[in-house]
Amino acid sequence: MIAQTNENVIVRYRNKEIRGVSLRGRSPGYELVDDLNLTEGRQFNEVDDQRRRMVCVIGPELGEDLFGNLDPVGREIRLGPDTYEVVG
Repeated sequence: MIAQTNENVIVRYRNKEIRGVSLRGRSPGYELVDDLNLTEGRQFNEVDDQRRRMVCVIGPELGEDLFGNLDPVGREIRLGPDTYEVVG
């Protein structure tokens, strides 16, 4: 069983802000259920979950809107009131 939750949030990176982004909180293994492949970085893992790391995986459109030609992996973004590291 994969735990998940959904809500819409404001996403911020430096001076850029995007409203109404769908945030899906999920546990490791979601990529197998949804058959998702990443173009960069990595998926969540058990260590992220166990240590409650503030990490996220973003979609290609959000990545382009926030970062342009920059590699998003390793950068921090604000999702609502919290800061997350982009891992994929």
